[in-house]
Amino acid sequence: MKVAYVLNTPNAANYKVGEMILPQLESDSHGVDVVGIFFFDDNTMLLQKGNPKGERLAKGRGIQSKGGIIYQLEGSLLVASTRDMQTHPDKTGRRWVSPYYLAGKVAGGKMSDELKRGIEKNKIDTRVWDKIRDKVWAETEKKTGYGDTNYDHQAFDKAFTEALGPHKRAWIKKYVDMCYKIMRKYKPQIKRHILRQKDKGSEFGWNEILVNQIKIKDVFLLKREEYPSIKAAA
Repeated sequence: MKVAYVLNTPNAANYKVGEMILPQLESDSHGVDVVGIFFFDDNTMLLQKGNPKGERLAKGRGIQSKGGIIYQLEGSLLVASTRDMQTHPDKTGRRWVSPYYLAGKVAGGKMSDELKRGIEKNKIDTRVWDKIRDKVWAETEKKTGYGDTNYDHQAFDKAFTEALGPHKRAWIKKYVDMCYKIMRKYKPQIKRHILRQKDKGSEFGWNEILVNQIKIKDVFLLKREEYPSIKAAA
């Protein structure tokens, strides 16, 4: 039987693979044919070059047991850092990155200060938003007859979400436009910082890069019996 493991819990790579799956693969006692292992952990240090467990996994067992396909990818570099930036995508796929990772300590600090001043100037802080939300809530209660004996709470939730939508969109657009304006101002510093980071080693055992417009540049087919000759040629 062939299986593919999906590891989506913290420390799954280190414990489940390193302490459970890998020893069984090495002793030919796992009982199934592992065709793939997918990691959904930001800090999968086991896959780093030089990691003892990762090196064991690559010595002819696990995901490389019978060869495979290697894709060479290329894309446009957006941000590079020598550490984990801990970025998270929002619902639109946009990732939010700290100014310090984007432009460095000095320029990033200035960008952060401008961001704080812009939030206050444009009145897009959480206190103002709470007032807008409370106002829309009260208006929706009035329109939907809040407090009636047979009050429809689901209808209220739907009406409130629809009424709040335009305010939310305008709020987000104002914030994003402000961020773009600041980034355009510090464009030279951002570009210089990113290009300096991309070739540096990891600061705390891992690094992170963000790219888009990814496309396949080349494909390599690797057969296990050909691996020694390929390794010797490299």
